[in-house]
Amino acid sequence: CVDFEATTDQYPPESFIHEIIEFPLVLINAKTLQIEDGLQIYVRPTINPQLTPFCKQLTGIAQETVDAGVLLEEALEQVHDWLQSKHKLLSHPLEHYYRNCYKPWFKFLFVTDGPSDFLTFLRNECYAK
Repeated sequence: CVDFEATTDQYPPESFIHEIIEFPLVLINAKTLQIEDGLQIYVRPTINPQLTPFCKQLTGIAQETVDAGVLLEEALEQVHDWLQSKHKLLSHPLEHYYRNCYKPWFKFLFVTDGPSDFLTFLRNECYAK
């Protein structure tokens, strides 16, 4: 997150490097639409380690919370373990991938409130790190 004047500029400068600071997940059963589990991981930013006042106000996340967070790599490992070890949702995707015409198979899907979360922020940060 970055500070900017909402009255003059609706978006942060293009040069600003966004970092994931929270990785919340809710597992919803597609058949019953009931919440089955949840996971919330706070991620310590490394490129811009200090949250701006705008970011803290927008997210409600305190500097101390992200300071105690994990690196993005560890957060992604925790998500993988949560999906596989706890919920058995990955079911050997590489084996399936090679046996089924290179089509990956997963028993879940990510849903987000906007495409930027995955298509821009997470993808770009993963490439950068």
